[in-house]
Order: sequence, then C-alpha cells, then structure tokens
Amino acid sequence: MVDKNKKFLVTPLNFFVISTIVVMIASALLSVFGVQTTGLKIGQTVTNDISSYVISINSMLSVSGIQYIISNAVDNFASFAPLTMLIIAMIGIGVAQKTEFLKTFFTVVTNKFSKKFLTFLVVFISVLGSVYINSAYVLLIPLSAILFMTNGRHPLIGVIASFAGTAGGYGVTAMVGSLDSSLSAYTSIAARLLDSEYGVTIWSNIFIMIIGTILISYVGMIVTEKITVPRIGKLKTDDDEIFIVDKLEKRALRYTLLVLILMILALLYALTPGFPKSGFLLDNTTVNYVNKLFGLESFFYKGGTLIFSTMLIICGTVYGVLAKTIKKHDHIVRGSIDDIGNIIILLFAASQFIAIFKQTNIGPLVTGLLTNLISDLNFSGLPLIILLLIAVIISNLLFTSPVGKWTIMSPVIVPMFMQANISPEFTQMVFRIGQSVTNGVTPLLAYFVVFVAFIDKYNTYKDKKVTVFGCIKYAMPYSIAFLGVWFFLLLTFYLIGIPIGVGANPTL
Repeated sequence: MVDKNKKFLVTPLNFFVISTIVVMIASALLSVFGVQTTGLKIGQTVTNDISSYVISINSMLSVSGIQYIISNAVDNFASFAPLTMLIIAMIGIGVAQKTEFLKTFFTVVTNKFSKKFLTFLVVFISVLGSVYINSAYVLLIPLSAILFMTNGRHPLIGVIASFAGTAGGYGVTAMVGSLDSSLSAYTSIAARLLDSEYGVTIWSNIFIMIIGTILISYVGMIVTEKITVPRIGKLKTDDDEIFIVDKLEKRALRYTLLVLILMILALLYALTPGFPKSGFLLDNTTVNYVNKLFGLESFFYKGGTLIFSTMLIICGTVYGVLAKTIKKHDHIVRGSIDDIGNIIILLFAASQFIAIFKQTNIGPLVTGLLTNLISDLNFSGLPLIILLLIAVIISNLLFTSPVGKWTIMSPVIVPMFMQANISPEFTQMVFRIGQSVTNGVTPLLAYFVVFVAFIDKYNTYKDKKVTVFGCIKYAMPYSIAFLGVWFFLLLTFYLIGIPIGVGANPTL
C-alpha cells in the first residue's frame, strides 16, 4: 500500500536527472522564441583579438541536440575531471587512512590545537589550495573530514568547511596562479581599447587578496563554529576509546615523516629550474614561473593529484609496515577503493547535466545580456561597482568559468569603468569577488558533486536524507559571509584609495 503522505525525495541523483530534463525543455523554448544577444568578445590574448559575437541558444530537443546527447555521453563522462581526480585521490587517501597513518599523524600534530584554530586552519589551507583547483577539492575535502573525525568531531563539519574555503577562495586567494595570468591578460586587452599603453600584471590585486584571504578564513571559522557545528551536531559513534599513540606507532611515524620530507624535497627540486635535471615538472615553454607551475600544460598542474596520491600511498605503506597495521597482502588494495562505486553513478548523472547545460549556451547568453544591461544603465561610481558585483554573482550561478565570463564582459565593462575613473585592476577585482562568492552554491560547478558525494558518505543521520538543496543550505551561510567581507574590503579600498596591488589603485 502506498503512503499518500510520503513526500517525493529529490535525491542528488534525481536532482541531476530532473535538472537535465528541465534544461532540455528550457533550451527548446528559448530557441523557439529566438532569444539571443550580441556584444564584444576577446578571442586570443596573443593577437589582442576583439570581435563581435552573437550568442543564441542550442535546443537540446532538436535533432542535433539529441544527436549530441547520445554521441557524447561517454566522452562527457570520461572527460569529467572530478571522476578521474576523485578515484586517484581516494586510492591514496584510502591507503593512508586504512593503515592508520593519517589517524596517527593528525593525532600527534593537532592534539594541542583548539577547535577554533583547527577550523581556521582547514578553511585557510582550503582557500590557499584553491589555486590548485583540480586537486584541491578531491584531496582537501576528504582529508579535512578525516582530520575532524580524528579530533572527535563530526567529519561533515570538515567536509563543509573545506568545500566552502576551496570554492570561495577560487579566484581571490593570496596564492597567485594561472587564473591571475589569464584574467590580467584579458583585462589589459580591454583597457587598451581606451589606452593603448595600458598593462595589468598578475600582482595587480595581491594586496587586497592577502587581506581578504585572512579575513574570509577567519569568518569561515566563525560561520563553521556558530552555524555549521550546531546544525550538524556531535559525532554519533559507539567507539568511546581514546586513541593513544604508543612507542611503536611514534617510531613508525618518525620514519614515515622522514620519507615524506625526502619526497617533498624531491618534488621541490622537480619544480625548481636552473639546476641539473631540475624543473622537469614545469611547463618550460613559457617564461612566467606562475604559468610554468600552474599553467594548463604544466606537468605538475596536470599530474598533481597523482603526485600527492602517490605520496600518501608511500607514506601509508611505510607506516603500515613499521607500525604493523598492514595485516594482509591485499589490505591496502581493498581499503583504498571503499565507497567509490556509489559515487561513480552520481558523477555520471552530474557530468551529463553539466555538459548538456554548457551545450545550450544559456550561461554565456545570460552573461552577455547582463553585460549589455550594465552598459545600457550607464551608472558610475559606487552604484556601478555594486551593479557589476550583482551581475557577476548572477552570471556565475549559470556560467562558472571565470575566464569564459571575463572574455565576454571585459571588453565592455573595463572601458566603461575607466570612463568612470575606476581602474581596470579594481574592475577585475570586483569581477573576481562576484564569481568567487557563488561558487559553492551552484550545482553547475563541476566539483559541487564531489561536495555532495562526501556529504552523503559521512551522513550519519540516515533519517535525514542528503539532497542537493540541503548541501546548498550548508554552503549558503559561507557565501553570504564571504560576500559581506569582500564588499567591506572593496568599499574601504575604494573610498580611501588604498593600493589594491603592485602599482594598482582603485581609481585612475
């Protein structure tokens, strides 16, 4: 007999399937009504190419749309970055966890830390780690969960805090990366529409980002302790035994840390140019070291997840042998692949949803429409800054690529702000803040599904099922708090005229 009072639960898998169907219908309707927009767009930074564009909607209920869905389903799944990254990361973390290396390491290192400082540390490292976007989510989120669990706190708190820091830090972290190089290049091209000699460097936002990184890490800690912790509650466990590191485990940890130090030194040598056979993990086809290290063609950037996962496997194995926690020859293999199967199904649904949505062009279309709206309203001063911030926040919910958005927005926005006596560097910073604060609350962010997967993995309240909207509810307080911090900083730097970076001021 069917219970008529039982509500239909939109599970994460249901959400991505239903959302895919809604997107297909929406794209068909928008296509029928001929919704489109035009504007300027930056092509290649090498040639300073700026051209006009027309963005129209691709209907996914058309013949070509159905053909795309059918013919690209496998490729979309296979090329979905979170899939391979997560599997590789989980193998390394699984080995390090099952051999109890992580438990011993976190116990020894953090046993003197206060709860608040530990939370701050997790958010701070996640914000900094966001520069290494592909590896940050799949490594820091599960490691943070284990760290919190080792300290007797609910692992969900670590998952949420780490995800909020990584998502909210991307694009505004004090660690300079390839995104800084890309955005500054596009900003320079846009600025030269009015001033042919204008140039924006990768250090043009560094001062405000250093301050912002510290502040949002601190605020992230407050949000975690005041909102997330009461919402999640205490860890329910039958194991009340206090973990005490004995002499054998301490000895094993010392030798394991020695091996870890040697691996870190070897990695640093591989990332340092100028010595015999050194720097081989860098992209040596470029001049700028930031691009060498974090460029899309950098061996370190592309293979970082494998590098760190391998280091965890080696550390786990060394510790397991010395501490005698490896009891069977297949202990490592079996322990490293727990729970991956359930996650793969969710990743498949998410990969199809995101790929189909991108194919519709809805995201770029909304970005183009909002850009034209800013141009038509012709605001100036603080209202113009607020207008751009709101427009980027809305746009990022549907179009998560910062470079993709900036190629559309910068040729219009940067000259307009310059005419309002606002510098290109400050304009770029406003854009970066707008796209960062909503990263954690949009399911169109590729790594949002990783967040959902780990929320589900560590959900100990089986009567409270995990939903995508529930995950957004966890992340929303961080987005609001981060926005408040960044808006305060923008207002302060703009009104006082404090330099926001090397050779960069808020006004011209």
